[in-house]
Amino acid sequence: MEVQGFHPGTPLLAFIRKGRDMTSITGEKLHVNHVVAAVRDAEAVTGVALWQFRLVPDVDACRYDLLVEPGETGLEDIGAAAFARAFDEGLVRANVEYAAKRRTHRLGAPRLAVMRAGWAERQCQAEFARGRREAQHKWRALAAEWDPASRAAVIRTWEEKTP
Repeated sequence: MEVQGFHPGTPLLAFIRKGRDMTSITGEKLHVNHVVAAVRDAEAVTGVALWQFRLVPDVDACRYDLLVEPGETGLEDIGAAAFARAFDEGLVRANVEYAAKRRTHRLGAPRLAVMRAGWAERQCQAEFARGRREAQHKWRALAAEWDPASRAAVIRTWEEKTP
């Protein structure tokens, strides 16, 4: 919540994000705002613009999967590597707990999953078909787990190789 003014002496409150906008594997408590900032940093550093993205925790592998649908600028292998590193560095800057977990190797580097064109639109259409009203729709930048349709839409993955 955020105070956005007063009427006369009563605070005017705005709901900025809900509780489901958090994720954590090892106690790093990533908020969707951290993720959005890191994606925007990676876009600026690499010159790659995304159409849409989603972060999914991979608890078993102790890392996050970043699902990305590129815009007009594609993510060839070198671009994917640079984008994934820039995203990871953005999360390190945005969240001190994430930085500590990465530094001590309790969390692995994020894995990048490049999604087939139209993935985000198909996700939205599926939600509408399940009864979600289009006017109330909000894209989920964080998801608790992979869904089968997203798994089927992966073109390729990129992950940092550990020595």
